[in-house]
Amino acid sequence: MKLQGSHSCQKAYINVHASAMSDDGAFICCGDNADASPIDNFYRASQQIVDYFSGPSEIALCTGKPTVLPLINHLTRFPHSWIMVLLPLLLRMVLWPIISGGYKEVEHHRRPQHSIRVLLQRMLCYILLMLFRGYGLYELFDYVENISISPIASNDTCWYHHLLPSRLQVAGQCYGLQFDFSDHIVFFFAHSLPLITFEALLCFAVPFWNRSRLFSLRVLVPFVLVMSTLYIQAITLLAAHRTAKYFHTSGEVIIGYMISLLVQIPLTLILCTDSSRWETVRTFIGLPIKSKQI
Repeated sequence: MKLQGSHSCQKAYINVHASAMSDDGAFICCGDNADASPIDNFYRASQQIVDYFSGPSEIALCTGKPTVLPLINHLTRFPHSWIMVLLPLLLRMVLWPIISGGYKEVEHHRRPQHSIRVLLQRMLCYILLMLFRGYGLYELFDYVENISISPIASNDTCWYHHLLPSRLQVAGQCYGLQFDFSDHIVFFFAHSLPLITFEALLCFAVPFWNRSRLFSLRVLVPFVLVMSTLYIQAITLLAAHRTAKYFHTSGEVIIGYMISLLVQIPLTLILCTDSSRWETVRTFIGLPIKSKQI
């Protein structure tokens, strides 16, 4: 057993693949770190980030989330996780009428890609995809997993059975050993990353800042868009790395990522192909359609 912090165990982690409690890293007990020194300089902040995302298990699992990284605590929380992926679209909806003089002018000049109707249609598509990720790619696949994979039978090798919360101490079962695809990997790669990336790329395919009379806006808006998107992508990838390293096997991570492709591949085809089969969808969400020669 490894103890981090004070001698009182506030939370504990078990390596379900260890053969006994005496194995290295089999049981990690996290103490109360409330008395730890505050993070008051760049070095300590950097070290906390490294420890949290890629340090040894006994340190990473007991290290609090690095508060120096904005939004890190809200990546998987509702409604924050939904609002974050909609940031580029919300930025467009707020700034476009300011830059162009209002949505009425948009309709008057026949620029449907910037109309409020198309923007709301695209937002609706994102919301439907997020619901599909939650109820289809998580709830449905989790149900299929539960009925198709039998629980691992409890026996003498299930050394941690008595350490589990009472609700998980199911008679005859060794909780945690059965295959469990990574729902967090599905979340990160079918929700967070593809949606914000899709909208950011669409903003550059159909830019809304180039009509501004102010040079500063034509520079500042794409800069803010790129930096905010890259930041959210970075902390999402770090969170995915932590999930894969400490909480799931390679197989569980791979299956989770393969499930996320059900969202990634269609979005890629919509954004990157000119096939006529996607023309209706591209028009609906405001992507430009190439003119056909007669």
